[in-house]
This record gives sequence, C-alpha cells and structure tokens, in this order.
Amino acid sequence: MYETGTQLYDAWRFSHGETDLQKTSSNLNIFFDMVSAYRERVVSESYGEIVGDFSGALDHIKTPYLCSDRAVDEALNGRPLGIFVKALHDAVLLNRDFWLKHADLDTEKIRQILNQSGVMESLDRSLRMFQIEPAKKQAILEKLEIAFSKGPYLFNPDENGPQVSESKFLQQEIVPILCGQDLISPVTSVMSNFIHFNSSEPKKRISLLHTVVDANLCAKNPQPVGLTFCSGILRAGESECGDHAITIVGRRQTSSKVEYLLKNSWGSEWCKTDPEPSLKYEDNCLVWVSDKYLAEKSKNLGLGWYSKPQNLCGKLVRKDFVNGTLYYIEGKSNLRTLLVKESFLKIDPSYETRRGQRVCVEGSVSPGTGGFNVTALRDDKNQKSTEDVVDIEQVFLLNLKK
Repeated sequence: MYETGTQLYDAWRFSHGETDLQKTSSNLNIFFDMVSAYRERVVSESYGEIVGDFSGALDHIKTPYLCSDRAVDEALNGRPLGIFVKALHDAVLLNRDFWLKHADLDTEKIRQILNQSGVMESLDRSLRMFQIEPAKKQAILEKLEIAFSKGPYLFNPDENGPQVSESKFLQQEIVPILCGQDLISPVTSVMSNFIHFNSSEPKKRISLLHTVVDANLCAKNPQPVGLTFCSGILRAGESECGDHAITIVGRRQTSSKVEYLLKNSWGSEWCKTDPEPSLKYEDNCLVWVSDKYLAEKSKNLGLGWYSKPQNLCGKLVRKDFVNGTLYYIEGKSNLRTLLVKESFLKIDPSYETRRGQRVCVEGSVSPGTGGFNVTALRDDKNQKSTEDVVDIEQVFLLNLKK
C-alpha cells in the first residue's frame, strides 16, 4: 500500500513542476507515517513492511519531512530500508518496556539507570550494519537518547509539552538527518481523495471505476489512480481476499470491453508464478484487467487519487437525525452527496443561511464516510468545476432519493 502511495505522489510531482526525475519519493516517508498506528504489524525483518491504511498513505504528500530514494540509499549504503525502520522502532519499544518495568521508581532514578539498560547500545549495534556516516549516526543516537530520557513515550523537546506520536517524532527528527539537503518539498495545494465501493451491484461498481479512473487517466494532465482490492484475483488458484493496493496506469477499450493496466509492487517477476489464465500480462508483469473482472471478482474495492481542490455545486439541504444534523449537496436526478465537516452533528449557522440555495463547496472525496470533505463554502456565482475534477455526482457516494 505504501508503494502505491509513493507512485501516485511522484506522478503528481513530476507532472506539476518537479524537474529532477531522479528525485523519487522514498518509502521511508510512508514507513514513518504508518509505524505508530500499525506498530504491531511489522511483517518480517527481511521485508520490514508495514501494512498501512491506503487513504492515510495518500495524505503524506503534505508533510514537510519527505525524503528521496537517492538520499536514503546514500545514507544507508543501499541496505534495506525496512530493517532500518524496524531497528528504530525496536529501540522505542525497548525504552518503553524499560520505563514501565521500573514504574515503581521515581523519574529521576529511572533516568539515572537508563544509560545502563542497554537500550542505546542495542540501537547502536543495529545501526552498525548500515555503515551510516558517523556524524549522522551520532546525531540519530543523540536525538533518541534525549527522547528516551523523558519517559516511556516520545515527547516534544519542551519538557512540559504535549506527547507526540512515534511517527511524527521520527519524521521531524530523524528524516532530516538522513536526507540532509535532499528533502522533497511538500505539495500543499493537492487534495487526496479515497472512496470505497459501497454497492455490491457489478454495474454500479463498473460505473464507479469508469467515472474515477477515466476522468484521471484521460485528463489533460493524466494521473494514475490507486486501487485497493483482493490480491488473490491476480493469480490462479488463490481464493483469499487479502487487502492489497496497486496502481492503475493505463486504459484501453475494445468493441466489447474496457481494460485497465495495473502496475504491481511485487517486482517484475511476480506474474511468472501461477499466472491467472484469463489475464493478459506484459513482459514486465504489468497486467491488463477488464473492468468487469475487477467489479465481479474482488469483494473489497476502493479508489485513491490526487486532484486539485474540487468544486461540488448544487442545492444545500439539511437532514435531521436523532443523533445530530447532516448537510448534503443535492444535484442532478435528486442525488445527494453527504458533506463532511467536524462541526456537522449540530446545526451550522453559516450553512443555515444558505440552506435551500444553490452553493458550491470546495474540497475532496472523503475516506471512510463516502462523502465530500469540505474545506470552503461559497455562494454559487456560475462557478465551473476545476480541471482534473471527478464528477462527484456520478460516483454513487450516497445515493439518497428525495
């Protein structure tokens, strides 16, 4: 999933101004972004993969602490990135276990014996295999030693400041050390979109695929789309529906069907083992899959993509429930799209003054809710949708009739 996130991110960067084509986004960015939430799901030392939430992976494009593959390879001397992340994570867990084990002692006493605990020595040994530049290695050790001295969890530099997540600490303190001057500038103007296929009807699932994927691949500035689905459908004899993410990078149409070209993250040889006879594989293991095959064979489908902020225009309506209030944009054929905003479980004055009127909201398709995440609301003054925008009303996000 993290591989697909970086592929989509780089495609956007390279088509929106980035000229250094060697400055690809490192998976380190996703690793650190996901390590806290999924700390118990590190698969193995050989891969060090962290299975994360795909919609969360898309959001990393806006972080100011992004590293390039080039910088990471140089810093780690080509050693496996996953092992490096796991070494840091294991040290965090050792430190936490040490503090909790000595919880009966006062804080100052624990700090005094922390240096004798072996936590830092263990991390030092783990980092030796990478042959990191001595100054960078020492800087990493010093950052973690300071953090570990403050308690079982990672804290802000301010002793009395709020606790921060492990991922945030690693991104802010460790990534800049590794990257040096080769940091990737964040893209703040882009919106990340993600939707799940709520409908089990193949026709609606196919329509959703066409709406989102075709709008992105056939735009003036074409963009790939991330797809979450059952990985077992790509190989013969597999029945398990393991969640997997892949990148849709191409489209072709014959007189009878539409096919999408999928780029996997399993290398260029994976399709040579138990290939699915009904699929068409390229020499590099890119695979052509029909829209019907995806819609019918995969139980779990979702789409993720980047876009400029999107405009959704229509009549603003309100619906009251026992537990609160929700607002919708009502458009063609009385289709209603749910508006998502933190304050929406109660009546919102700024929306009430416009209720029943035609308005435009700016934002993106919201993960999880099947709605539209609102960043701005304005009166409709014959606004036209932005370029590279998906027609939200045709996405079947929430198909409520009046």
